[in-house]
Amino acid sequence: MQEFDVAAFVAKLDHMGLKLSTIPLADGKLRVNRWRTLKAAEHTQQIQDLWATHIGSNQERMDLLAAHLADAQRAAIQFDSKAIANRITAMRPPVAGATGPTHAAKQAG
Repeated sequence: MQEFDVAAFVAKLDHMGLKLSTIPLADGKLRVNRWRTLKAAEHTQQIQDLWATHIGSNQERMDLLAAHLADAQRAAIQFDSKAIANRITAMRPPVAGATGPTHAAKQAG
């Protein structure tokens, strides 16, 4: 089999309307879920061929895919939580007598 570029594989499937996610299982393994959008109906055969060519029944590649997806999900969650915290801080009303954002941050802690 050819070299497996996980990021390119995921991007190509995403472009064709197949979204991938992972769920951690009790035994520590990751389950890969495939979510088909409306766009996936147009590319059904291409998606099946791509999956068969790159993944097939190769457990090592499935593990690589699962690890890549889990890392991407963790990065997205960390980014979202930081963005949400920044929005909450920005939405706080000013405290009487306080100056600058440092005082508002101390009040939040």
